[in-house]
Amino acid sequence: MSGIIKRSDYSYRITNEPETNEDGNIYVFNGIRLDNSGNKETVKILFVRRTLRFVDFQRYGSATKICKLPESFYDERFNKKYGIDSASNGLFDLYIAVKPSHGTVPEPEKSRLPKLLIIAAAVLVVLLLLIFGAVKLAGVLGGDKPAPPTDSTAETTSLGDLNGDGLINSIDASMVLSNYNKVSTGEDIPESELSRGDLNGDGRSDASDASLILAYYSFMSSSGDMTLDEYLDSRFGGSGE
Repeated sequence: MSGIIKRSDYSYRITNEPETNEDGNIYVFNGIRLDNSGNKETVKILFVRRTLRFVDFQRYGSATKICKLPESFYDERFNKKYGIDSASNGLFDLYIAVKPSHGTVPEPEKSRLPKLLIIAAAVLVVLLLLIFGAVKLAGVLGGDKPAPPTDSTAETTSLGDLNGDGLINSIDASMVLSNYNKVSTGEDIPESELSRGDLNGDGRSDASDASLILAYYSFMSSSGDMTLDEYLDSRFGGSGE
């Protein structure tokens, strides 16, 4: 095993050959985390050469940034095998993702996991559509029509707050879905409004962003205390850009 670095009360060691993703910018090891008492915990250790994106978190799960990979670190399975000079180690960030301590998930459970995720995503989309329909119906019954966004609205409205009321809630999530449906049918939406609805920074404003808005709204409703930027930073290690 190779020791990587010690941070706070933990040190990290890799235990096997790394797996690389398609673009070669993320190297993933199985490893262990040790505390000062010598207690071990199984973890995933990621060497990351670029900003983690939403799709990366979907693939690797929740990951926490520890530090820059020190130039003093050297491991043949990483530096030599992939031709990475140790002087370039500083280009990589070290992330840790905690795995279940009892080992890997059995194969039958692994095979069911994608199906469960698809079902959960479908249920979430249905709930979002129901919320959007309820909000739209309330507007029709009340005779209210949302005013088209102006330049001043785009300048003063923040990420996630599509209607500019100073709140980030289910109404904004429904507006993201509405805009997504309109764009899908060729309708023009102001670029500034689409940008405010792109929370994960993938260049689109769609159901994934609507689910992030609802997750943040739920978090704040249960006594959470973060700005949206801080919340996204805790989720993605960045503001989602």
